[in-house]
Amino acid sequence: MKKGTLVFDIGKTNKKLFVFDEKFQVVFQESKQFSEITDEDGFPMEDLDAIEVWIKASFQRIITNQNFLIEGVNFSTYGASMVCLDHEGKRCTPFYNYLKPLPDDFQDQFIQKYGPKELFEEQTSGPYLGMLNSGLQLYFLKYYRPNFYQKVKTVLHLPQYLSSLIGLNHVNDYSSLGCHTGLWDYKEKKFAAWVLKEGFLELFPSIFTENFEKVNKLRIGKGIHDSTASSLPYIKGFKDSFILISTGTWSVAMKPADLTPIKVSDIKNDTVLFMSPEGTPIKATRLLMGLHYQESLKLFCEAFQLSTADIENIKYDPKFRDLRSTSKDLILNHHLLEPDRFGFVNGTNDNIDSFESVEQIIHQLVFEIVDLQTASMRPLLVTPPKAFFIDGGFTKNEIFLKTISDKLKPIPIFKSNRPIGSAMGACLMVREVGINSKEFFELYEIEKI
Repeated sequence: MKKGTLVFDIGKTNKKLFVFDEKFQVVFQESKQFSEITDEDGFPMEDLDAIEVWIKASFQRIITNQNFLIEGVNFSTYGASMVCLDHEGKRCTPFYNYLKPLPDDFQDQFIQKYGPKELFEEQTSGPYLGMLNSGLQLYFLKYYRPNFYQKVKTVLHLPQYLSSLIGLNHVNDYSSLGCHTGLWDYKEKKFAAWVLKEGFLELFPSIFTENFEKVNKLRIGKGIHDSTASSLPYIKGFKDSFILISTGTWSVAMKPADLTPIKVSDIKNDTVLFMSPEGTPIKATRLLMGLHYQESLKLFCEAFQLSTADIENIKYDPKFRDLRSTSKDLILNHHLLEPDRFGFVNGTNDNIDSFESVEQIIHQLVFEIVDLQTASMRPLLVTPPKAFFIDGGFTKNEIFLKTISDKLKPIPIFKSNRPIGSAMGACLMVREVGINSKEFFELYEIEKI
C-alpha cells in the first residue's frame, strides 16, 4: 500500500485527478470532460452538479483503494468563479461562467458609484474585466438577480467550495481573493472599500492562513487558484529570479520576485497581481493565447480539410520565415488577443488561401503569437529574469518553443516535460516536506530549449 496525496485539478476543459506518491511521482491519474449546461439566460455554464458527483465518487473510490493510503487531498481550479450558498449550505444561484457578458448598463452603474474605472483598477491591482472580476458577480446578483441574492448567506471561491465537499470547513483563501477578483486592495492589504460598502464582506468566511486542516487524520487542503498553484514548485525549486509562462486556455506569465508597483497603463494591458497562499503578491500578465490558438486551428482545419491532430503534429521547420513587412503589421487575425493595445495592427483571415501550405500558415500564426506574448510580458521585463520556464500545453508545441526561445535570447528558457504544475503545487500545500532545486529539476524533467 503506497502512501499518497490525491489532487483534483479542475480546468475549464479537462477535470483531472492525480495520486502522487511520497516522492512526488504520479502513480495514478485520470481525466474527464463534462458537457456544459445553460443559465437562466441561455448562456453556457459548467454543470457543477455533475462535477460534484464525479469528485465525491472519485474521492471515495481512491480513498478506499487498497493500493493507496491517502494522507492528503487538495484542489487546484480555475479562478474567477464563485459559489453562493444559502443558510443550509446549499448552492442557491447558478454557477455563472466568467465569460458571461454583463448587462449593457452594468459598467456605467458600477463606475458611477465606485469609479472612475482607473481608480478601481489601481486599488485592486487589476483591470476591470466584468464577470472575470468575481467580485462583480456578487454586484450582478445583488442588483440584477435580487431573487437569487436574497438567498445568499455564504460565498466561496471554487477551490474552497470543492474542498468543503470532502470535509473542510468554509474558509477564504488569499490565492482565490487575489485572482483578479476586484475584491482585494493590495496597497491596504485588505478587502477593497467598495466590498464593505455593498455589505459583501459578511458573506465571506475568514481567511484561512494554514495550507490544510486535519480531518480524521486526513490533511484536507484549502484549495488554490490554478495559476498560483503552478508557480509554487518553481518558487520552491529555483532560487534566482524567473518568469514562469503557464500555458493553457490562458497564457499566464508570472514573476514572483518582482515587487515593483503596477502602472495604471500596464493594468489596461492585463497586468495583474495574484497572491500566494500566504498573501504575498505575484506580478503576472495574462493573454488568451491558448483559446486563440485553438480557434485558429479550427479555422485552418476547415480551410485545408485536415484534422486537428494533423495540424498539431506539424514540426518546426527553419526554412519558414516571417512574412510580415514590419513586425507591427500582423498578417493574421488575432482579435481575441486585442493586439492594438500592444501597438500592433491586426490582420485578417480572409487571405488564408494565399498561403502555400498549412505548415506555412501555422508557422506564421506562431511567429505572430510569440510577438504578442512577448509584448504582453513587457511589465515583467523591466528587470530581466535569470531564466524563463514554460509549462502547460504549449510545452508540446515545438514551433512555439523554438520561436519564443529565439525571441528571448540570451536569457535561457527551460520547459517542463511533466506539465502538471498546478496539480504539483496543490500537492505541495498538503505535504509536510518541500522540494529542493535538484529534486525540482528531476521531478519536472526540466529541459533547456
